[in-house]
Amino acid sequence: GKLALHADFKLMQARLNHQTWYGSIGAAAACAKVLRLDVAKTKMALGIAANFACGLAANHGSMAGPMAASNACRNGVVAALMAQEGVTANPNIIEAKNGFYDTLVGAGHYDAERMTESLGNPFYIVSPGIGLKKYPSCYHTHRALDGVLQLIGEHRLSDKDIAEVEVGTSERAMRVLAFSTPATPYQAKFSMPHCIAAAVVDQQVTLDTFTSQKMENRGIVETRKKVHLSFPDVPIWPGLADVGPDTKFVGNPVTIRTTDGRSYSACIDIPRGDPALPLTDDELLAKYRECGRNQLRPDDIERSEGLVLGLEKVTDIGTLMAILRSPLRRA
Repeated sequence: GKLALHADFKLMQARLNHQTWYGSIGAAAACAKVLRLDVAKTKMALGIAANFACGLAANHGSMAGPMAASNACRNGVVAALMAQEGVTANPNIIEAKNGFYDTLVGAGHYDAERMTESLGNPFYIVSPGIGLKKYPSCYHTHRALDGVLQLIGEHRLSDKDIAEVEVGTSERAMRVLAFSTPATPYQAKFSMPHCIAAAVVDQQVTLDTFTSQKMENRGIVETRKKVHLSFPDVPIWPGLADVGPDTKFVGNPVTIRTTDGRSYSACIDIPRGDPALPLTDDELLAKYRECGRNQLRPDDIERSEGLVLGLEKVTDIGTLMAILRSPLRRA
């Protein structure tokens, strides 16, 4: 969020999972607001959260990787509660020597004054807004997936029709998408060949895409071999490196070549789920149901949907939380 906007993270961005670093402090700020902490205790909450913050890119492709976002939320809650009880921390942790910015990017590589000027003006949730991922894979795959699914839908292509899929990407993205031949479902989420191959074979990418069964699917395994990566000389979003006021980003260019010599290309600049191209209500509900099916009973999914959609009218949030905490009882 705002912490990243005015800092130069070129040296660190490929090494960190930023969700935990920024998210811990952001969550602490939100929790401090909910708890109505005063300024002094809010500073303590931020300092405690900064001490909790850690996320390493080397964990991408493992079970520890996705824990970054949930750990950030937990860190924020615990930090605010500890501050409320009187636990202390450096009150200037963001800009302190050996503090947050100084440790991550170094002196002279951030502008704390500019960061504070934009706080709440506007709120990030308003502009640019909150994006929701359409696919349960690394975000670096999403523009390419949109392009491939668009092409195979428009031209009614199957994996049998396709000789090659060329995907333009960036070297930075490939530091994260490090698994050309994934060995586990978690690695598959960070594999451009697997994601593209599954999209071609199944005409969709869902949670089931990242299961042992799909990883061993003969059609997907064979189609992975048809996916080739290129590195066009343009700055492909997302990526913070070398970003300036005149930087122009492009999406991942994709080209599908068929066995009978046809060629189709697309380049998606804005992926589905971006604030500028949000998911529809039906898509959001479908995503919620898919995510909940292995954790909640069908009737609990339906009940929780109604409560969330009418959250402003819920008088006791405990009603919703009781549903979300209820275990799935399997037959």
